[in-house]
Amino acid sequence: MSDLANQSERAARTYVTQSGQQRTVTAKSASRGITGFSAKHIYHLIKIKQFPAPIKIGRASLWRLSDVNSWLESHSSSNDGGHNYE
Repeated sequence: MSDLANQSERAARTYVTQSGQQRTVTAKSASRGITGFSAKHIYHLIKIKQFPAPIKIGRASLWRLSDVNSWLESHSSSNDGGHNYE
C-alpha cells in the first residue's frame, strides 16, 4: 500500500544484481505515491469496484503490477477532467 498511497522517505540501498552490476535505489519522499490517493481513498475505490482489489497474503495486501498499470492507463487516457472515480 505504501507504494500506491502515502509513503515516507527511505534511505538509499545499494545491491548487486545477478549479473554482477551494482545498483543504488533511492526512495525520495512521496506524499501521494503512484496513484495520488490516500490509502483510505484507495480502499473506498476498491469497495465501489473502481480499483483493482488486492491479493491478501497473511495480513499483507498486495497488488499485481499489471492490474495497477492497467487501471492507471484506463484513467490517464482521458484528460477531460470528468473522471467519476472519486
